[in-house]
Amino acid sequence: MKHCKLIRYRLLCVVALVGLTLSACGWQIRGSENIASNANFEGNALSVKFMQRNPALMQVLHNTVRSNQLAINSDASTKLVIERERLEKQSLAVTETGVAAQYQLILTIHYHVKTADKTLVPSNQISSWRSYDFDAKQIAAKSQEEQALLLEMREELVNRMLLAISDSEN
Repeated sequence: MKHCKLIRYRLLCVVALVGLTLSACGWQIRGSENIASNANFEGNALSVKFMQRNPALMQVLHNTVRSNQLAINSDASTKLVIERERLEKQSLAVTETGVAAQYQLILTIHYHVKTADKTLVPSNQISSWRSYDFDAKQIAAKSQEEQALLLEMREELVNRMLLAISDSEN
């Protein structure tokens, strides 16, 4: 009985130590930072221009801006210009029959940010990549997985762009 209490006590100490370590190192849930609280956008608004039509990225950008208590307004003084998005899909591994078994997705967005009188972020590119296993027998499921990964990558890149704007204005 005494041995059991000692094990529970040690386990509790380990859990407490891990929790303390994670909080001390600044770990936080991804996306938990509110960009609007750090940004100095005039009227909490941002103007967005797409050089190429991109409905998927546009939807992610609108959702992210809205969730950060910002607005998209064509008259806003801060203008985010999305120059282009490029997706590369590379085969990482193949089976013994020569069929791709693993892919890597690389999503790159080229953008710049300006105001009426200055450039806040010069022409820049940011990238995100993910790898996933591919099984030709589960093509529908793997296609859905690829779409989910692309959505996650776009969300990451939009957050990074907004943080870059926020940092440049402070």
